[in-house]
Amino acid sequence: MSSSSRPRGNMYVTTQGLVNLKANYKYTGADKSIVAAYLQPWWNMAVTWLPLWMAPNLVTLWGFAFIIISYLLSAYYSPYLQGNAPTIIYLFHAFAVFAYQTLDALDGKQARRTKTSSPLGELFDHGCDAVTTTLMAITCLSSMQIGAGWYSYFLILVSNVVFFFAQWEQYNVGTLTLGYINVTEAQFAVMGVHLTSAFMGPQFWNSAVPIIGVTWNTLIPLSQLATIGYTIFNNVVDVGSVITQKKLEPISVYTQLLPTLTCAVLTSLWALGSPSQVLLSHPQGFFLMIGFMFPNLVGRIVFARMTGSPFTWQQSLVIPIAIGFVHSVILRETILSDGVMAWILALVYMGAYLHWALSIIDVLCEALGIECLTIPHNKK
Repeated sequence: MSSSSRPRGNMYVTTQGLVNLKANYKYTGADKSIVAAYLQPWWNMAVTWLPLWMAPNLVTLWGFAFIIISYLLSAYYSPYLQGNAPTIIYLFHAFAVFAYQTLDALDGKQARRTKTSSPLGELFDHGCDAVTTTLMAITCLSSMQIGAGWYSYFLILVSNVVFFFAQWEQYNVGTLTLGYINVTEAQFAVMGVHLTSAFMGPQFWNSAVPIIGVTWNTLIPLSQLATIGYTIFNNVVDVGSVITQKKLEPISVYTQLLPTLTCAVLTSLWALGSPSQVLLSHPQGFFLMIGFMFPNLVGRIVFARMTGSPFTWQQSLVIPIAIGFVHSVILRETILSDGVMAWILALVYMGAYLHWALSIIDVLCEALGIECLTIPHNKK
């Protein structure tokens, strides 16, 4: 496609995509969460405490900041997802999740309250949520003393995969319906983990469940995996049900999953064949690599849906993880150690994500005549 078909040479969006966005964009979704229904009065009251000059995206960013601080504290005290931290740290982890949950619920209400709703708000919200998935998971696993290794790896991996599957469903179905047990309930479960570690000590998770005899840090992750598997199954069923209805091409629909599945397979093969056991030696670098690799794919399929653009299996984001796999497993760390390579790729994917996000923010703000983190004076 020629550069003239892209606004100001932006490599991530076409002029036609912006036309589609302005003409056709409409957010559709449903949240059937049992807990969220009871939280609505709290959220409706809390949003009135926000000043009218506060942009909705700034509300989202503040919530994201709590999760980043929580993760950094966890990484400092438990770099290998084990080891005790001061009680105040576990209490802060619980508060950070609650603050994030609240502010994540308030950003949309603030947008409607200030009449500043825009497609950028949805993209900004999903963008922060995608990164939060990994940071929150690492912090939770640290509080439960799971430790670095395959158990933690698979929980973090499948959490990212299920996030992509949800966006894949919305891309093809047109709407996303969250079930009766969804992210709101999961967030309260995470808060419960942190509070339990604060008041009973993190060693609690290594004690046996009285009824069935297994440890808590085995039972809870297994239940999480079962829930995630059920969610992915529903995503696939929902998409399959609309293929005939919308006359979609099955091959093009299911090949949209190839980039995510390829990244998952290559990452797993790297961890399995790592000469220096990278999961044990450098878990933070390896997990952060995952935590920024998948949000890149999530962001692109979300933006493709919003602009009515195709999302295909040909994604260059697969190349860095393929290089990491080849270097570490096939070439046996010829140039760099596994840990250094993992950290480099974490920075590569982080840089790619920031570049994509800032580029999209720039072009959307110009095209829609809005600001990202401020509200124009005439909107106050």
